[in-house]
Amino acid sequence: MEPLSTARSGAAAAREGQGRRDIRKIAPARIRPAKGGTQRANDKDIAAYYDFMKKWNPQDNPQDFYATVSYVNANMQKHLLEKCGDDLTRQNLIEAGLGHP
Repeated sequence: MEPLSTARSGAAAAREGQGRRDIRKIAPARIRPAKGGTQRANDKDIAAYYDFMKKWNPQDNPQDFYATVSYVNANMQKHLLEKCGDDLTRQNLIEAGLGHP
């Protein structure tokens, strides 16, 4: 999943707010498909994300940045724990994260 942010930088918003951060000028970031991109529409990982959101979190917007980031982070942790198997030591977790056998 490739994030395309629609958020403006905090520094630019702060400059426009005369040195203060004006949160009304900062738009939320969200994940959205690239223009004309059909590759993402058929991606199994994206379909799995939308299925998960529909089943477990239907009240939330699946395009919400934080929902997407939370899902991706949880999936990374799940894969790391699966790679560790029964050996849940710090060293094994580091090796699994680095891709070592």
